[in-house]
Amino acid sequence: MFLHGSYHAAWCFAENFMPYFAKEFEPNRDSYALSFLGQGESTVPKGVRVAGTIETHAEDVASFLASLDRPVVVVAHSFGGLIAQKLVSACSQRKCGGNVAGLCLLCSVPPSGNGAMVGRFLRRTPLAAIKLSYRFATASFTTDAEACRECFFGDSLPQSKLLAYQSKIAASSKIPLIDVRAVSREVPVALGEGSTFNAPVMVVGGGQDKCVDEEGVRETAKAFGTEAVTFGDMAHDVMLDEGWDRVARELGNWITAHNL
Repeated sequence: MFLHGSYHAAWCFAENFMPYFAKEFEPNRDSYALSFLGQGESTVPKGVRVAGTIETHAEDVASFLASLDRPVVVVAHSFGGLIAQKLVSACSQRKCGGNVAGLCLLCSVPPSGNGAMVGRFLRRTPLAAIKLSYRFATASFTTDAEACRECFFGDSLPQSKLLAYQSKIAASSKIPLIDVRAVSREVPVALGEGSTFNAPVMVVGGGQDKCVDEEGVRETAKAFGTEAVTFGDMAHDVMLDEGWDRVARELGNWITAHNL
């Protein structure tokens, strides 16, 4: 099951990953890609400024998982990764607990949230960090192709693909997925004493990622007692960027190795 991040929707996994895993694993399993509330083709709630919180989105995923009759591997990207962390952090309190067979976090926001990462980017490359913050604050990547590349993709992604993805990104978020300023009230996410989650976890980072830095990836890996797999030449959207097939292959090998 695939979970997207901000400004994306289910399409970002339907583009490459779902066909790849359908070919590799059919007819043994199904694949699902969810669009969170207010994103993609999902319902847009009325009278609200944002679609939900990390907690409410996790509850929506938990409800879907509880409807399934077999365990699933959850693959989550960016802020979807933080939602997935919230999901498994309280598995013993949710009916979905036994339905998460494994967890893969792709360029995920770490358990502490994005605040420390923003601070690190500002200290290292202040002008670039301010520029990127402006891109996200104004969502200029929906109209400016190079801004879209800067936020999500590497230099090697063909322009034709960039423009196609930009069009889908522009249509994905009817209202913001979450209030980024309020995330600090929901973190850190941690596996507490009440959690029964002990499934295998894979953590993936992109060496050219301008949204989630190396320290953030390491923090996530450490929280789950594993080592991160980093693709040094890839940007934030590892499921769409050039080289996505290497990421998918690594994920498929991990699934097979853990008999998931």
